[in-house]
Amino acid sequence: MAPALSATQDSTPQDSTNQFLTFACAGRMMAVDIVMVREIRGWAPPTPLPASAPGAMGVLNIRGRVVPIFDLAALIGQPEAAPEAGVILILSRDDADLGLRVDSVSDIVFAKPEAIRPIPHAAMGTGTHLVRGMLEKDDALIALLDIAAVRSPEDAERVYLD
Repeated sequence: MAPALSATQDSTPQDSTNQFLTFACAGRMMAVDIVMVREIRGWAPPTPLPASAPGAMGVLNIRGRVVPIFDLAALIGQPEAAPEAGVILILSRDDADLGLRVDSVSDIVFAKPEAIRPIPHAAMGTGTHLVRGMLEKDDALIALLDIAAVRSPEDAERVYLD
């Protein structure tokens, strides 16, 4: 596993600096824009649903809202982790929540927009449609998750409405 990055390495936000929550999933360091993070939860088994979408683990009731939970490892083409392992990131997009099972949460990092690099076309493969770029931080590249590509609110609703 890649070494955890420390928020203190560049912890003074500057104008036009974004914050990202970094986490590990299937041996990869990834990040998501912190404004999309609603909460970080310890493992709780979701209620499985029949005929769920690939990577869908089921749903959880979180403060009266039914939230679909996905195994991020499965979505990026990696073997699913042990169900009881890891944490669940609850993310919010366009007033719809979704949960992602990841291995662990690392740090909050600060980065300017120019620190986000495009993915080289030659590196495209299974799961790269879920990555909007590579976040360059202290000689490391961290895959920046594209929440919109994980599931649109309509697709997330279909997991438990169909």
